[in-house]
Amino acid sequence: MPPPQTGESPMWAIRTLLGRSLMSLRFRLALSTACAVLAALLFVVYAGHVRAEADSVREEAAARFGGDVVSLVVATKNLKAGDEVSKANVRERGWVSSLAPEGAITSLDVVMGSKVAIPVAKNAPLTKTSFEDPSPMVQVPSGYVAVSIPTSERVGVTSGVPAGASLTAYQLGDSGAKVIARGLRVLSSTQEGSLGMDSRELTLAVRPEDVERVLSASTRGDLRLVLPSEDIAAGKADQATSAPEQREQGEDVASADSKASAGGSGDQGGEGR
Repeated sequence: MPPPQTGESPMWAIRTLLGRSLMSLRFRLALSTACAVLAALLFVVYAGHVRAEADSVREEAAARFGGDVVSLVVATKNLKAGDEVSKANVRERGWVSSLAPEGAITSLDVVMGSKVAIPVAKNAPLTKTSFEDPSPMVQVPSGYVAVSIPTSERVGVTSGVPAGASLTAYQLGDSGAKVIARGLRVLSSTQEGSLGMDSRELTLAVRPEDVERVLSASTRGDLRLVLPSEDIAAGKADQATSAPEQREQGEDVASADSKASAGGSGDQGGEGR
């Protein structure tokens, strides 16, 4: 732009400054737009490269081990027995199908909220066995019968009670609670939410004479189970065991007394004659 002539208005200087500012703003906008487009293109290229590399690794693994790549539910940290499955401790991950363990879980929705029954190591796939009780088939003690009853917080003892524990059964009524059975032995228990199931169940060893009362109270919802300490349970068991013997001894003594009394009366009658 030619320099101003002598005597021209100062508006020339103002127009010059405005023109330079507009050119600088347009340049910055154009440069910013170009950088944004370049960054987007670089991201697309990088994403394509990552996908191609992943496909290459998948094809190489499939060619080496055979089979397709499937999605398995894998633990992201060590799980203990009783831990609840959530997105915080498991996730779905690609796995070569020929290397997948038998019974592997392929969908997170199937086991979400369930509790594992056995420990699961970090990065190990979850399987159906992870949610099955590893305890062997229960053995019913001699003189008992096995009874399975549903449990909840309302019953008083949940399915977390260990096998072999001795329980006492109470029945609630209008007049309060009364003991209906002692020495109920826990044979097995199911985990809450096992494989998506919300039911919990206890299998108990019950004496035959107590079965009807326990089942009736469970059906009505009046059953309450408590876990006494070992000394209390042992004391009650001794009392329950000794009570029949004491009754038999009492009956024998009473029978002997009655016979002696009858014999004495006969002797007195003979002497009188």
